[in-house]
Amino acid sequence: VLEEILQKLVHLVQEEECALQSLSLADSRLRHRGTVLVNALGSNACLRKVDLSGNLLEDSGAKMLSKALQINTTLRSVTWDRNNTTGVGFQDVARALDHNFTLQYMPLPLCDISQAYRGSPEKTEQALAKIQRALLRNNQTQRFSQKQALRLHQGLVTSTAEQVMERLCVRVQQQLCVLKGCEDGDEVQTARQILKEARNSRALYQSLCELAHVLSVDGPVKQRLDTLAGELAKAADKELQVNLGLP
Repeated sequence: VLEEILQKLVHLVQEEECALQSLSLADSRLRHRGTVLVNALGSNACLRKVDLSGNLLEDSGAKMLSKALQINTTLRSVTWDRNNTTGVGFQDVARALDHNFTLQYMPLPLCDISQAYRGSPEKTEQALAKIQRALLRNNQTQRFSQKQALRLHQGLVTSTAEQVMERLCVRVQQQLCVLKGCEDGDEVQTARQILKEARNSRALYQSLCELAHVLSVDGPVKQRLDTLAGELAKAADKELQVNLGLP
């Protein structure tokens, strides 16, 4: 009966029109059977808060949670304790939060920490510090729209320079929307062309960044790319002012 209930819960949280925002399975002692629900958290788009404490999910459950957190962009709070998590499990969660920019609250799992610390104090301490830094970063980060958060999570916005390009694309798109009510004249065509070129530049920049990372993280290629991004920003601003009559 329990497995059938869990399958129905999985189906529920994966429905597109599901209105459920909070789910608590605290102290349900699901053990390995609970991993099917933890796995479903990755693709769910409704839950914002979940409590999975007291289910003895062990490191296999922590690993499943880490995979879910890498692709989920709706969860804001996860409570995880009394799951027999070791330092290895905490490291998996910490690595996942490197790619998650939307989770904001994960209270310290005091019971699991005390147990994990006895077995591997160094791994546990490093993982918990990394988790807390990621949560602090997420709470301080500017709030993005769902689409922007997903793109950021997928690694498409990789540097300050590329974020400048992203903002320029948004600005041009906004101006194009303003001109939508006008006749399809030269101004609209120019704006569309600028937007197309800006998007192409952003796509090219991603490839160049990957090449620069291979050559040197802070080498001359990276410095040149940053300089180029600044020049592109200035040139695009100037062209916008001239072509669209901005002040």
